[in-house]
Amino acid sequence: MTQEKDKFGETTKVKRLKVIEEEKRDREVESVEIRALSKTITLAQVKEVCKKYLYLPDDNIIDFVLAVYLSQYSPGERLWAFVIGDPSVGKTEILRGLCAEDTLFKESITAHTLFSGLRIGGEDPSLFAIIDGKVFIVKDFTSVLSLRPEDQAIIFAQLRGGHDGFYDASTGADVKGYHYKTNFTFLAGVTPAIDNHWSVRRALGERFISWRIKGVDRGELNRRSNQNSSRKEKMRRDIRFHLSAFIQRYKDSYKDISRDCEFIEKIYALADVVTHARSFVFHDRYTREIARKPGLEGPARFLLQLLQLANSLAMVRGKSKITA
Repeated sequence: MTQEKDKFGETTKVKRLKVIEEEKRDREVESVEIRALSKTITLAQVKEVCKKYLYLPDDNIIDFVLAVYLSQYSPGERLWAFVIGDPSVGKTEILRGLCAEDTLFKESITAHTLFSGLRIGGEDPSLFAIIDGKVFIVKDFTSVLSLRPEDQAIIFAQLRGGHDGFYDASTGADVKGYHYKTNFTFLAGVTPAIDNHWSVRRALGERFISWRIKGVDRGELNRRSNQNSSRKEKMRRDIRFHLSAFIQRYKDSYKDISRDCEFIEKIYALADVVTHARSFVFHDRYTREIARKPGLEGPARFLLQLLQLANSLAMVRGKSKITA
């Protein structure tokens, strides 16, 4: 069966190949431009571009997401984080802007996204097969909250396993099993609906830190939305371009920042208080009375998260020492 030709004698396949080549050249040009900008770009420039398009009640959200992203290049703890905010308050555009060279971006995830248990043409389509060394960004984690409890349990088990750096699985159809290295950073957008899902907090809460978008001016949101309606593509390119350049600047030069003793003591105390306070209390399902005294969460994991976040924030902000 022959393909139709247009007036220039080109088939659909040929035109598609030309488009692919043009997109490849555009990416190569952009990559060169990003590397050039990365030599001089500052945090202030990144924020200026983001605030040109987005309404940010607190622009420290830029510091936070960059610090989380750059933790991927640290020899220490990889950070996992939620950006919590109501729908249409800008969190999606910020997460889209982080689609740099080492990013895996998904609109949402299902029980078969991370591990599928299949081999197609000898290839493993599971995200775990390619996730090591990447920053995994999920635009809408809220969709997970509406899945069946069985599917939620599968996703949470996969994430818990992946957080430890290795994930092993087996299926009846594949006696060799599946073995993945999973050192990755995780960033996800979610609405405040997550506050009502205690099962999620209990299953994953200690692995995530969070940034909560507050103090939103709805009138200003409307004005920004109107301004961006005719320049959405330019907005997304500019934000991605500048965030990518900033990430490029620091990804190959990540370093540990010195910390003073007072800061260390305060972090120890904070980790102890928070893990005491968030330890899960078990209630009787009928009377709602406390069924048993909770076992306290150990402070070690949260302490490492705080230290990593402090180090990454100091680097993002150009600090030479972390103080209390």
